Amino acid sequence: MGVMITVSQGANSLQDTEVLPLIKQFGDKHWISRAEAAISLGHIGDIVAVPALRVSLQDTHSLVRYYVVEALKQIGTPEAIKAAQASQNHGCPKFPSK
Repeated sequence: MGVMITVSQGANSLQDTEVLPLIKQFGDKHWISRAEAAISLGHIGDIVAVPALRVSLQDTHSLVRYYVVEALKQIGTPEAIKAAQASQNHGCPKFPSK
């Protein structure tokens, strides 16, 4: 199952309407929901998601971890990139680019 994430209520409307519900999806029992959340958070690119994505690097499902790494890369802040690189050095899956 996934990693439990706690979410503090955000300050702006983008966080409230898009980011926070996706972060809450990391608590879903279905891995596909957690993977979809990671993909969506990467597309949105809000740095607010970085702490939750970092926690989700410990997800039990390898595809969730893969999409979390990709989301961190898409967000692209130094903190996000560092977390993505560190996770790949510690067993997160690496899949070939398309």
